Amino acid sequence: MKSYLSSFAFAAWFGLSASLVWAAPPTSRPVSRKSHDAQQEKAKRIASEKARRTKDPLVARTKRIGGLLAASLVKHGLDPDNPWMLAHMLLAFGPNLRLADGQLAIDRIVRSSLQFHEVNGKKIPYFPKGTDTHRIEPHPFMHIKTMLYLGVPMSHVFDVNGTKVTLAELFRGLVMSFPSQIPSRELAEFAWAFDAMYGRLPKNQWVWENAKGEKVQFLKLLWSAMQQLEADTRFLRDLKAQGAEVIQKKRQGVHAYSCGGLHFVQAMIHWAGFSAFRGRLQPFLRQQIDLVFFRMKGEVALYQNMLRQYGKNKTYRFLLNLQQMKFLGHSLETLMLSYRWGLWRPTKAERLLVREGLTQLLNAIEVLQQMGFYSNPEPIKQKVYQYYLDLIGDAGHAVHALRLMPYAMFEP
Repeated sequence: MKSYLSSFAFAAWFGLSASLVWAAPPTSRPVSRKSHDAQQEKAKRIASEKARRTKDPLVARTKRIGGLLAASLVKHGLDPDNPWMLAHMLLAFGPNLRLADGQLAIDRIVRSSLQFHEVNGKKIPYFPKGTDTHRIEPHPFMHIKTMLYLGVPMSHVFDVNGTKVTLAELFRGLVMSFPSQIPSRELAEFAWAFDAMYGRLPKNQWVWENAKGEKVQFLKLLWSAMQQLEADTRFLRDLKAQGAEVIQKKRQGVHAYSCGGLHFVQAMIHWAGFSAFRGRLQPFLRQQIDLVFFRMKGEVALYQNMLRQYGKNKTYRFLLNLQQMKFLGHSLETLMLSYRWGLWRPTKAERLLVREGLTQLLNAIEVLQQMGFYSNPEPIKQKVYQYYLDLIGDAGHAVHALRLMPYAMFEP
């Protein structure tokens, strides 16, 4: 397999994934003449709307810039010795992603990094955190969550130095390792673990004993996490009520977490819509989605103001566009996941806001491309490793958001 793919191929792939939203569901029931005519009329309307939106310059620009970005990630992001990076490439390209030597990226992550430790006589699989320069799993259970989200079968078998282990066994290790107590300021770090648990606890068994013999009360921990997110976003609700147009970032509240806390937001939104809760958490869910829109407007306004002030300086131009790409990639991903989960259906005004967020994301990516960072990220990798991780790894979230975004989301 080549280490790169053409931007044309990626543009075609983007178009395919986006157009799936218009596919009509199959039916085996007999169709009456009247029903058949109605279906044909509906199909014509859908085809006409798809054709109209396909001509939208923003759709074409998304395919072009997204395709170039995807090609850069394939060229520079498939590092077999960087499990954290590979996890982000999986988000961008799906569970069947293969490395240059032909092995599946999911197999490489597990084979290269999975370890085992014994707890009360039980052999528990786990991924170590790693170091700043060799990140394996900086957020607990990130790899399991990613694989489950991407639909890797529980029966998939991994080979770790001759030891066979299935994804089901890795998930069981998560269940047996889940702590009985999580300090409030660490709840956001367990966002990936909470999300991995979604809908997968056998027979909705909310209480169990972990490998240490401790009683895990999952619903209590989940409720604590939602309360923590509410507390961490209170300052945003206050700013919104005050009519603030620019959000200053001082590592306050949710801004203190990795990626602006948006992984925490994603996990809590997902659980807030869980069917067993019968819609009781709808106000919380709606509030958090509203705050994503508020942040998109207010934080982008901050970046734009700073670009007007300092944009002539190459270093500032790089850093501000890098942060804007990272933030908007995560924000749009959060909205598109909410859409995919059936938890949010955009109003016309919200579609326009999505369109503006997408435009600003593409602007940031294009600037980074024009500055040469995506054609050759090696200098920034050697100079500031974290910026390299942001540039290549976190761009996986941007590509993921573009893949999830249907034409129906656009409002010209």
